[in-house]
Amino acid sequence: MVATLTFLTARTIAGAIRRFVTRPVQEVIVSGGGAFNRTLVGHLGWMAWPAAVRPVDVYGFHPLSKEPAAFALLAVETVRGVAANVPSATGARRPALLGKIVPGSNYLRLMRTLHQ
Repeated sequence: MVATLTFLTARTIAGAIRRFVTRPVQEVIVSGGGAFNRTLVGHLGWMAWPAAVRPVDVYGFHPLSKEPAAFALLAVETVRGVAANVPSATGARRPALLGKIVPGSNYLRLMRTLHQ
């Protein structure tokens, strides 16, 4: 089952590239936990050919850094009061803040630091 799911994952990624990318793809950058799965990366390598498949760490980023970086970016945009969703992609009716600020004991100090 694991082998089948690994193959299906690579096929889904390669299929999405073919379906949604309108220009020739020269490179596929792999990040997240899948970047550590040699079988997945191997399948993706031949399925995405002639595009080169490279792990994100060749560009100096840890493969597991994408999610925490995304949440940090969303948090900053929420603090700034900037909507960070894409309604046309998510089906939302309007732009919206993607988070909630729950003030802690250092909230005022933090806000003063951000606004300097």
